[in-house]
Amino acid sequence: MPGNVITETWLAYAFERPVAIERVRAALGRVGAHYGAQMAEPPLLHASLGDTDGLALWRHDDDGSRWPAWAEGDGIVVASTAAPAGWRRVVGEVGAAEAAVPLGRALAERPERLADLVPPFVIGIREASAGPGAASGRLTIVNDFAGAGRIYEKRLEPTDSSLGAEGWVWSNRLGALPIFAGEEPEPDERGWALFAAAGWFIADATPIRGASKVAPGTAILVRAGAGGAGAHIHHHQTRAAGELAGQHEVYFRGAVDEAANQAIGLARDLAELFAEPPAVDLSGGRDSRISAAGAVAANIDCRFSTGDQEPGEVEIAKQLVETAPRRLEHLVTRPETDSDDDLRQRVRAIHLVHDGMRNPQEIRRPMPLPLPVEPTRPTISGHGGEIAHGFYYPSQKKLSEVREGGEAGLVDRLEQAARQKHGAAHRGAYRAYRSEVERALDQGRPHGLAGADLLDYFYLVQRLAYRSGLGARSGRYSACATPAFVRAAFDLTPEQRLEGKLHLELIARLVPEWSEVPFFEPDDAGPLPEIRRARIWEKPGHAETVEEMIADGKAWPELFRRRPVRGAWKDAREGKGHQHWEAIFNRIVWREGFEEHLRELGRAATAEPAGERLTPA
Repeated sequence: MPGNVITETWLAYAFERPVAIERVRAALGRVGAHYGAQMAEPPLLHASLGDTDGLALWRHDDDGSRWPAWAEGDGIVVASTAAPAGWRRVVGEVGAAEAAVPLGRALAERPERLADLVPPFVIGIREASAGPGAASGRLTIVNDFAGAGRIYEKRLEPTDSSLGAEGWVWSNRLGALPIFAGEEPEPDERGWALFAAAGWFIADATPIRGASKVAPGTAILVRAGAGGAGAHIHHHQTRAAGELAGQHEVYFRGAVDEAANQAIGLARDLAELFAEPPAVDLSGGRDSRISAAGAVAANIDCRFSTGDQEPGEVEIAKQLVETAPRRLEHLVTRPETDSDDDLRQRVRAIHLVHDGMRNPQEIRRPMPLPLPVEPTRPTISGHGGEIAHGFYYPSQKKLSEVREGGEAGLVDRLEQAARQKHGAAHRGAYRAYRSEVERALDQGRPHGLAGADLLDYFYLVQRLAYRSGLGARSGRYSACATPAFVRAAFDLTPEQRLEGKLHLELIARLVPEWSEVPFFEPDDAGPLPEIRRARIWEKPGHAETVEEMIADGKAWPELFRRRPVRGAWKDAREGKGHQHWEAIFNRIVWREGFEEHLRELGRAATAEPAGERLTPA
C-alpha cells in the first residue's frame, strides 16, 4: 500500500424525521461507488440502517488486522476507522479480537473514556431498541482527543438535500458528505482563506461549503424518538485534550514512568492487533526515537526504517541500531524518485483519496490509482513529539520573544510561523487566521494553560492532526501521541521542553544505551542542509504546469496577491527562488486542482448508483 493512504470509508447519519430506507440506500450507493472506484477491488459495505439514524463502513476483509472494524453482538454494532490501541485501559484484559463490542458499550456509557485511547480513530456505536414501543435506539460517535481520526459533518437541509429531510451526516471522508446529501459541492470561502494563511484548514474549516471538521475529543449523541419521531442530536465536547494538557497533581517522575509504560504498551498492542510486524520509523531526531525505544523495550518483532533524506541522519540511526540491547532489522531507504508524471493528474489522484485535507506538500509524492487491496501494515512513528520540545519556540531567543510579547505575542508567533517569511495571502486571510488562533488559545486557558504552553496546546489540537500526517495513513501510530506522553509533555516548563527533558528521561528508561547517542540537529545558523530533491520550479514538466496555473489560474487569485506571487515565480525560474515560496506554489497547485475535484464530487453526488453497491454485507 502506498504511504499516506486512507482506505476505509466510515459514515453515520441522523434525521429529524424518518426517511425512506430506499433513499438512504441510494445515498450510500453513491458514496460507495465514488470511493470504491479508487480501489483495485470495491470494498464490502457493512451497514446498520434505520429510517432516522444509521451506521455504515466500507472496508475490505483485512487478514492483517485482528481488530474487527465492524463488530456486532447483543444488540449493538460498533464501527471503527482504526484499531484503538490502549483498549485494555477501558475494558480490562480482553483480547483484540473480542474487544470492539465491550469497548463500544463503555464509550457509549462514558464517552470521556476516549481520552484513555491512542489516536487516530473514529468509533460509531449503534444500539438497538429496548423493546416494542420504546425509542428505536441510540447512536454514539466519538473521535480521538487529537482529532487525528478525522471526522467531518454536514447539516442536512430539506431544500438542499435529495434526502428531503433535516439532519446530519458524518464521515471520515469529507467528500462523502455532499455525495450522501446528493448536492453539488461549492468551495468554502472562509476555509480557503484560512488555508492560504496557514497552509492547512485550521479549526473547523474545510474546503467545501457547509462541511466542517468535528472538534477533537467530541462525543455526538443521537437518540431516536419513540412512535416514529425523528432523532435528537447533541454534540458533547469532552474536552479530553484540555484535560490531558491541563495541570496535574502528579510528580513528573511518575508521569514519565506512565509515558514509558504506554510507549511499551502501544508496541505490544500493535504486535497483537496486526499479523504483520510493525515498521518503525527511526530517524536521527528525537521524536521517532521515543517510539522506536518503546518497540525495543517491548521486545516485539518489528522492522526499523530510516529515510536517507538529510546528510547526517542515517549515520546517527546506524549508531542507534549498533548500540541497541538486541539485534534490530534495519533498512535505509533512499529518497523517492519523483516521476515525470502529469502534475494535474497527480493532484487529482491525491484529492480523490484525501478530499483536499492533506498537507499540500504532498504534491511531491505520486499517488498511483487504483489503490491495491493489501493487509494493513502498521507503522510506528514519532508524530506528536513536537509538543514536548517547543515546536513554535525552538530556541531560548524565540521563547524570550514570545514572553516579551505577552498575550498578543502568542498570536504574533503563530502568524509568523504561518507566513513563512512572506505575506502572499490577502490581508483578510491573515485576519481570519488570527481570529481562529485567538479562539483556539482561549479554549486552552480554562485548563490552566498560559504563555508558551498555549502554543504547544495549539499544536496538539490544531496542527497535529492535519499537518503531522498522523491520521493520513491507515495503520499509523505514535508513542508520542499516547495519553501519558501528552500529560508528561505539559508537565514540563518551556525551558525543559527546549532541553528535551521528557525525551531524554524516556529514552533513559526505555533504552538506556541510546542516551549517549546525540540527536540529529540541522545547523539553523549555517547554510540550509542539502535537499535531495528538485524544487517545484526546477522539475521539468511540473514547473511548466505551475507556470500555466500562475498565469491562467482562476481560483488561486482569490487566495493570494498576484504581483508578489508572479514576481517570486519569475525569480525562482531564474535560479533566485527562496525555499519558503515553495509552500505558496504548492498551495496554488492544491487550490487549482481542487476545482476539478469539486466537479468530480458533483458528478458522484448526482449519479445513479449501481444496484449491487446498495446491499449491506
